[in-house]
Amino acid sequence: MELIYQNARGCGITLETADAVNMLDSWMSPFILTAAQGLYDLRSEAYVIDPPERAGSVLVSNRINRRSIVLEGFIAVNVPENRRRLTACFSPFEAGWLTLRRGEAGGVFERRIGCAAESGLAFDKADGSRFTASLIAPSPWWEDTDGGVAANLTGWIGGVAFPWSIVDGFQFGGRASGTTANVVNPGDVITGMTIRLFAADDVERPAVIRPATGEAMRITATLEAGGAFEIGTEAGERYARYVHADGTTVGGMRYIDPDSVFLQLEPGDNLLRAEAASGGDALTATVSFKPKYLSV
Repeated sequence: MELIYQNARGCGITLETADAVNMLDSWMSPFILTAAQGLYDLRSEAYVIDPPERAGSVLVSNRINRRSIVLEGFIAVNVPENRRRLTACFSPFEAGWLTLRRGEAGGVFERRIGCAAESGLAFDKADGSRFTASLIAPSPWWEDTDGGVAANLTGWIGGVAFPWSIVDGFQFGGRASGTTANVVNPGDVITGMTIRLFAADDVERPAVIRPATGEAMRITATLEAGGAFEIGTEAGERYARYVHADGTTVGGMRYIDPDSVFLQLEPGDNLLRAEAASGGDALTATVSFKPKYLSV
């Protein structure tokens, strides 16, 4: 197993577990991981009430706490130089990403978590090569290291496949007939998404709707031909922006219908539909998101 930490400035280091290294050869990384806490466990707080005239308690809600990760290890070679490098990478002034990588049957497993050093790196007074790094992950969820998941609600379907040759009447693609898609969230928890609406021609009051509940994210404006509207629904990171056909970008919150809901994706199946008051045939609607996982 390897743990790779990279901060916002691009300073990165790789921590290897001793069992991942052939002890007869030199270390592939000068930083050796001996212990790691907080990678697999989650801590939560349950809020309950004790109703009168009833045995036991009633669960009202629960809250998942931030994740605390503590890494311990030692520097195998060139201790003075690598101490400085390690200290710079684990700077408490820079946020970063911690990526876990391990070999599994059929390939390499990778997930990452956003975190920051809780304090400066601690070195053992008796042995200056040994260190402890304490990290805080404000969002306790792990995510994939790739670009995430994307799905089309409406749009165009390509018609080219290889081997390919041009024949009379050949069409390079066509308009998708449906406006509803099942977006599958393979993660363990509810997650927000990015909704992108593009207008090939003028589209009035475009919306993305969850048919099962009637909840909708609707735009009050008419999207001009060549314009796009982008909405982020992740809790704590919500935004909206309108990109006009000439490339000018403006804040889009004022165009959000007040009855709109910042839709979230449940784990598993999520049926979503795109529609518009008029001009729906010119609307291309896509959603993208990064699944979140409880553990690695």
